[in-house]
Amino acid sequence: INQGAIDAPLYGQELANGDVKDTFDPYFYWQVDYIKSLAPDATLCWNMTFACEEYETGDPRYNECDLRWQYKNWFNFNSHTMYDAIVGAVQKYVLPEEEIEIILPAATVVQNVRSSYRGQTLTNDLTHLDDNPENLHGRYAVALTWFKAITGADLSDFDWVPADNLTDDLPMIYEAVNNAIAYPLAETESTYKVAP
Repeated sequence: INQGAIDAPLYGQELANGDVKDTFDPYFYWQVDYIKSLAPDATLCWNMTFACEEYETGDPRYNECDLRWQYKNWFNFNSHTMYDAIVGAVQKYVLPEEEIEIILPAATVVQNVRSSYRGQTLTNDLTHLDDNPENLHGRYAVALTWFKAITGADLSDFDWVPADNLTDDLPMIYEAVNNAIAYPLAETESTYKVAP
């Protein structure tokens, strides 16, 4: 950092601690002050960690979920409840910090995609976005959200996809990304309810 090699340091919060005050105060504020003391011109970014997907009784991935206790006891396996806690934490702890210049609404874009024909299934273990080429929709939507939030780029001319099976889904993904950028602290229902 003190060599000027980092332009946009990124902050975020673990899923399970999305609204736990002790995990923000005072550590988050100390880090912000420290980074700005080393790189006063750096643009600080906050990534809104996404909510776990809805749990269905008998889903074998539950036993692989490293946050299952918190997800069950704090959020009742409900992605909307968890998302609301993430938004609440951003409103209470992050937005008041004037040094954070860019909010990366990963949580919001994931919820937006989940409201489409893709549904909840964007992870491989309820908590990590899937890296299977057949199910990259969540990862790609988050990547495009970061790209657009940081660069301000228009996605309409951006048609590269990491896997061919995403090509038909681009309109749905672009809608989710554009709505997340426009409304970073609110879910926007997808207009794409039927798969192409």
